[in-house]
Amino acid sequence: MTVTDTTVLTKPINAMFTRRFLERANYKTCYFMGTDPATLQKHSGTATALWRRIEHLTVSTSALSELTGETYPTRTGVTPSVTDVQKAVSKYGTHILLNEEADVFNFNGTTVELMDILADNAGRTVNYIVRNEMEDNATIVYSGGSADANTGSVVTASVLNNVVNTLQRNVGDTFLAMTRGSVNVGTVPILAAYYGICHPDVAYDISQITGFTSVEKYAGQVSVLPGEFGFYGLAGTGIRFCSTPDASVDAGLGATGAAAATKRTTSGDNADLYSTVVYGRHAVGTLGLGKEVPTDSADVGRKMAVVEIINKPFGSAGTADPLNEYSTMGWKSWCAAKVLNTNWIRSIRSAATSLS
Repeated sequence: MTVTDTTVLTKPINAMFTRRFLERANYKTCYFMGTDPATLQKHSGTATALWRRIEHLTVSTSALSELTGETYPTRTGVTPSVTDVQKAVSKYGTHILLNEEADVFNFNGTTVELMDILADNAGRTVNYIVRNEMEDNATIVYSGGSADANTGSVVTASVLNNVVNTLQRNVGDTFLAMTRGSVNVGTVPILAAYYGICHPDVAYDISQITGFTSVEKYAGQVSVLPGEFGFYGLAGTGIRFCSTPDASVDAGLGATGAAAATKRTTSGDNADLYSTVVYGRHAVGTLGLGKEVPTDSADVGRKMAVVEIINKPFGSAGTADPLNEYSTMGWKSWCAAKVLNTNWIRSIRSAATSLS
């Protein structure tokens, strides 16, 4: 058989590049873990993400009496509290413009590398959108302070205990069941857990807390999340922590003087402050156009915005590119995020130990 054109051997970009792009972008979206996907509602020129929140039913401790009536229904039911939560949807994206020389004088793998860079950018962009929603709208728990200006302590066991206990008292559901350990030497069991996401600077301090279990001691028993570095447990419930450089750092907003000694600082005086989010199931909603991207982490509930990859070949601009000298490649995505229940999410404000 003679292969002379793409009618016989199709171009691979729509299949191969799309799969590679989504897998790489998805790896950057830790803040999507465990969030509830939205449905997309369109209204007269606007688009809205819609989630439906159903509250827990009130516990009834009254025994049921014997049925004596003959008219159905003979018992009175309860009405659940249902709240529709909405968030306006926004569009995000970027592209790279390539001229003819960039295509001619670079090796063939350049396109793949550029696509990987765009994938990283897509994943981190939608990750930032969800991060901002979580950090800005969760109830704040200060480590060693009562406001940014007097906070200079790192994350401590007492702070984590406070957060876990608060979510427990608010009937926040955990994501994953406990594991009983393994017969292998050096492995340990872990409890059912909430998710916690922090900056790598904060990850060091959390790893130094008594009672912290490093991820390698239970990784063979459960599916490990991208960026997961360990577990902290309290009274039957714990937090599985992931670190990401996308967690925000607010330079110089913390305490100064002795309270900020030995802490990371950009200004040289006031401590830098970090936000670590801890949340349970159904606390946060994210928009992925009602879809989920399948990955090897699908069992832990990761979801991300569906990204459209757009590649315009040389000459596709018509008269705007009369000599066929320009091409573009880029991505575009609709994205939105919303804290659905503030009772089930907390944001820890803390400093971080200086390792320099």
